[in-house]
Parts: sequence; C-alpha cells; structure tokens
Amino acid sequence: MTSPAHKYQFDLIAAALRALESQRGHPLVHDPFAAVLVTAANEPLSGAFLAAGFPENPSAADGTFLLINASGIFTRHGDDFITTELGLGTRQVVQFAAGLDTRAYRLPWPTDAILYEVDHPHTLEFRGRILKEHGAVPCVTQRLVPIAASTDPWVEVLCDAGFDPEQPTAWLIAPLIMAGLPGTGQDLLFERIIELSAPGSAICSDANIFITSTETWDSIAEPVVPEDVRAANFWMLTYPDSRMPPADWLTEHGWITDVQTAAQIAAHYERPFTDDVPDIVKQHTQWQFLAAKLPS
Repeated sequence: MTSPAHKYQFDLIAAALRALESQRGHPLVHDPFAAVLVTAANEPLSGAFLAAGFPENPSAADGTFLLINASGIFTRHGDDFITTELGLGTRQVVQFAAGLDTRAYRLPWPTDAILYEVDHPHTLEFRGRILKEHGAVPCVTQRLVPIAASTDPWVEVLCDAGFDPEQPTAWLIAPLIMAGLPGTGQDLLFERIIELSAPGSAICSDANIFITSTETWDSIAEPVVPEDVRAANFWMLTYPDSRMPPADWLTEHGWITDVQTAAQIAAHYERPFTDDVPDIVKQHTQWQFLAAKLPS
C-alpha cells in the first residue's frame, strides 16, 4: 500500500464521495457513516468534496458528479461481491486496504460471518473510534488486521486474528490497489492470497494500472476534479511499473477469472458513460476489474 498519510487522504476523499452518493434520489450505496468520518477528520481536500454537495443539475460535464457516480458504481460492485459470496455460503471475508469503508456497519451479514479488515493501524483506529463515538455498532464479527505496509508479514497477523486458511474466503481488494503497489508488491500480495485460499474462495479487485503518469493525472483533473481538490495528485500514489496482470497470474494457479471494464460495470448498474463525458474519461472507461474463483 502507499504511505499511510497519502492513503488516509485518499480514503477520506472516497468517504466524501460515498456520502454524496448517499444524498441522491436513488443511490447505489447508502452510507450514513461516511460524512461522519469526513467531518471528524477535518481534512481540507475531503472536506471540500463534502462541502460541494451533490450537484443541483448533474451532468456529464460536472466533474464532481462524475466522481460521485464512479464512487457509487464501484462501491456497489464491491458490496454485491460480498453479498453474493455470503449467499453461496462463504463465511470468511477479507477486505484488503479496507480504508474507511463501512461495510461492517451497513451490509446485511449472516450471524456466523467474520470480516477481517487489513489496513494501516491509524486508519482502522480512527474509523473505529469515531463510529463508536457516534453509536455505530458492527453488524458482523469484525476483526482488525493492522499492518504498516503490504510487504509486512500480514499473513501472520491475519491468522493470529483467527483467520482459517482451510475455509473458503471472499477477498475484496480496494480499487486502485494495483496502482498503489509496485509490481513486486502486487505479485507478493497475490502469492500470499493464493497460499491462503481454500477451494471455493473468490477475489474481487481492479486488474490494471489506472493512472500512468503526472500528465495523465493533470489531463483527468482539469475537466473532472473540482478546483479545490486538484492538489490531490493521485499519480503520486502510484507505481506505473510493469507487472503481470492479476488475471493471468491467477489463471496460471488454477483460478477461473473474468475481467470486466469500468464501462461494462457502469452499464450493469444502469449508469452508462454517455457520449458527452470528457474525452479523457472515455479513455479510462476501459479500466479493468477482476473477478476470480478457485473451483471447489
């Protein structure tokens, strides 16, 4: 994962976008806790997003609306992955780079499910403390796995928390994690997941590097990102080096994989990218997302 400070800022911006998605008429995600976290953090960039509010006249030319829309789509994509795997009988879920996600508090969970959340200690502590202060209670047995970096021996920490590698696991890896890991770190992540995954396990993650250079970020930010938050150059969080696509890596290890583009996922949720979006947005509708299953 990227540095704690940079990732924490990204997590707060993601929470602000979930809060704004929750304000719309027919949200894909209803997260009553996201605004609480952003407000408590009192961080300028995420605060600027939250203060902007949901656009009165949303359109494809409105950068804030496009980002809110994307947040709703990809958060719901992760939600549906978890609920689908729970419906198939999986009772062990791991969120890698969980951030300030609140699925433990807002999704319907079977009583015997366990959710392991892996992330920086400060992030996990802040979220838990603030939500507890506001009376939020997890709807699932929640076990936190604090690690300083993805290259740390998090397998031992996860197993010490009660994780059972003999049981099927649903692995939800936060979007953009591929770009936030060097190639060697990505390979190590999937190597560890493969070792820990019993038959019947599943993975949901992004599948390629979304932002490849400073120039790419600048060209995205200009038409899309509100002026107050353009300073949050997400390219600084990425490692645009070469690496094997995760789908290829998993296929070689016996997993059944499926890759969908951002455009396909958006269409599934009836929020297609329209022809009037900025050209730079059209170019990135091919951002890839991976679903993988290890046969039982």
